[in-house]
Amino acid sequence: MLEKRLQQWKREWKEEGKLEGRMQGKLETARGLILQGVSLQVIAAATGLGIEQLENLRRGMES
Repeated sequence: MLEKRLQQWKREWKEEGKLEGRMQGKLETARGLILQGVSLQVIAAATGLGIEQLENLRRGMES
């Protein structure tokens, strides 16, 4: 029983890691596009991130 639970946790953690990795990749892509001067609307469409998230990211890059 415990072994099955451990295997389930490993699968959950692996999936969680994939999701975090995808989000990190989207943020890195967005940073690069912001630096190139691409509009936030285009970046939002390309990455699936929200305009508010991108505005916060841009503000964070400026400070």
